[in-house]
Amino acid sequence: MLLPSLPRDTRDVITFMRDLGCRNSEVYTMRWEYVDWTGATYRNSEGKTNAARRVLLLSDRVLQQLSERHVRQGCPKQGWIFPSKRAVSGHIGTIHYKHFRTARAKAGLSDKLVAYSARHDFGTSAMIALGNPAAVATAMGHSSPTITMRYSHPPQSEVQRIRTLINSRQKCSISAQSDSGVVEISASDRKQSTGA
Repeated sequence: MLLPSLPRDTRDVITFMRDLGCRNSEVYTMRWEYVDWTGATYRNSEGKTNAARRVLLLSDRVLQQLSERHVRQGCPKQGWIFPSKRAVSGHIGTIHYKHFRTARAKAGLSDKLVAYSARHDFGTSAMIALGNPAAVATAMGHSSPTITMRYSHPPQSEVQRIRTLINSRQKCSISAQSDSGVVEISASDRKQSTGA
């Protein structure tokens, strides 16, 4: 498994991206004062677009990781969730990609799997579950549902449903055929279909 073998910050950043649909830069700059523990939400107050400034719904897994971080940091009311004493900004600005690549290789995963794939996984899963580009765009902070459509990669099982639909339509058409094997269309139906 990939995540357990990663350093804590790297693991948590990837988990947050995957469960919240965040960009990695949005995770790096998360602050304690924007966590609503009761409502299980996070207010992302900054972003590259107005749409990026949004409320994120926290998964149980992210809440658990946030809680562990909060306790380790002494339960602060404000400040960086991913602090770094070495960074000028005060928060981490990247993850350990070398560790990610090593863990990926040990897990036997493709080189095409990159850390940002976690956000892509969120988008693809949300599109499959909802089929609503506008809702997924809101969750991911996209300025337009058109951008979200690139996350629409239905699994083969969903594509197979098309065949089932087409086959059921053909069966309906066949049952409407006359003895000669040709579907009979009345004169009024013909005029409606041709616009005459």
